[in-house]
Amino acid sequence: MFMTIVDYLQRWFWDIIFLTGLYKLLKKFPPLRKYICKEELKRGGMQYDVKSFVNCSSIGQLPEVELFTCAGILVNISTPDGDTALTAAAHRGHIHIFHHLLDLAEININSENATGDTALITASREGYNEIVDLLLARDDIKVNYTNKVGDTALLVAAREGHQNIVARLLEHPDIDVNTRNR
Repeated sequence: MFMTIVDYLQRWFWDIIFLTGLYKLLKKFPPLRKYICKEELKRGGMQYDVKSFVNCSSIGQLPEVELFTCAGILVNISTPDGDTALTAAAHRGHIHIFHHLLDLAEININSENATGDTALITASREGYNEIVDLLLARDDIKVNYTNKVGDTALLVAAREGHQNIVARLLEHPDIDVNTRNR
């Protein structure tokens, strides 16, 4: 009975911390914060590895993504398949994951997956206007980046018929309308 009460209190304590966002206070104590976040991932049956992190980004599990980043995972690292958390979130249109990842200072918004697609190319192909807008608002975005087959965000948005995204891309001051694919 005593262990049941302790387990209940631990679960209640962690639920309160994570539901109210108080875990952000632990940023003042990085080693303790990382330890607690890793332990919480273990408690939830999650492995602390890149594949699990990218998978959580892909399926839109924000609390788990927050735990991974709180625990200090390298956010720009890719899985053996070449996916990063950012490109996975862009592929599925998980704007809440995208907001969280863009708030991280170390995020590389131009990282590419195995096919050479960046988050901008992926979001442009899939038609996610809000994600494209978030990326275009960044100073470090490479709007003319070409993937392994020579496609740019503008080319894939035009090919897929996403007129709003094409218009947004054409408004960007650095866009090169003369880029051709291979």
